[in-house]
Amino acid sequence: MHRISKMSKSSHLSRTVRCILTAAMAALFLLPVESFSWGFAGHRLITKKAVMAVRPHLRAYLLPIADSLSAHSIDPDLWRKFDRAEGNRHYIDLDSLVTFPFDDLPTSYPAAVKKYGEEVIQGIGIAPWRIAEMVDSLSAAMKQKNARLILRYAAALAHYVEDIHNPLHTTKNYDGQLTGNKGIHSRYERWMVETYLDQLDSAIHPDPGSSPGRRLMPMIFNWLRGSYVWVDNLLLADRLSKTPGKRYTRNSSYDDAYYERLFRHTRDFTVAQMSKAATAVASCWQLAWNRAGRPKLNFLHAEIAATR
Repeated sequence: MHRISKMSKSSHLSRTVRCILTAAMAALFLLPVESFSWGFAGHRLITKKAVMAVRPHLRAYLLPIADSLSAHSIDPDLWRKFDRAEGNRHYIDLDSLVTFPFDDLPTSYPAAVKKYGEEVIQGIGIAPWRIAEMVDSLSAAMKQKNARLILRYAAALAHYVEDIHNPLHTTKNYDGQLTGNKGIHSRYERWMVETYLDQLDSAIHPDPGSSPGRRLMPMIFNWLRGSYVWVDNLLLADRLSKTPGKRYTRNSSYDDAYYERLFRHTRDFTVAQMSKAATAVASCWQLAWNRAGRPKLNFLHAEIAATR
């Protein structure tokens, strides 16, 4: 696996790092709302659903730490405040270089860099390769039986996989800025999701016990294609949800009626994408565990609880 970024090898958070994380929480309101794919609430919900979709043997180890996995699934968004390299790990603008179904874009990072140049690839986003990196890191942590790193990488892996199931994380028109839909990113993934979270919770049903497959990169790019096909539908839903003749000049212009219509127009594919995201997260966790030799992880709950 071609490593495209580095993560800390330390298994213990220093007092300094704890202070940084505390400061990150305080700084959240300084970040643009479009930073948060699915919003914090959406990420936490999908990650909890993913735990229930894992096959029984691994689920027995992850279920006791489901709350911790869910809570830490937002961590990569917090890292963005202090790590400039973090931003492009959350998306890939597929249509910046090639057209659907994107077969001309190599799934291998070295091959993509060789074809287009590293600056170009880094510029369009590296989410698929970040996911592959996290699978490798999680597998290594499982082999080492390092509880803190297992939690770190499993939660981060969940976040990146969930990101690419949001259609707006697969296109250069990520905020509708190219089509007169400016601001749709936060309206859809954060405000609409948070408003209708209870309905989404009852509607999301991942595929339990799905096979992770052996070829990770083709699987990731299939997920990306499955997300991208909904971009135009989402932008159309935004236009249809606006009241004819009304001027939408600020965030407060988007009232309850707008969000009710947006949810009605997007509900089916939003539920489908969130369900697929949870299934995909479970598949990646399962793949990492399989690659690690399916070790016993019954120590996870006690060790993670002891560090709180």
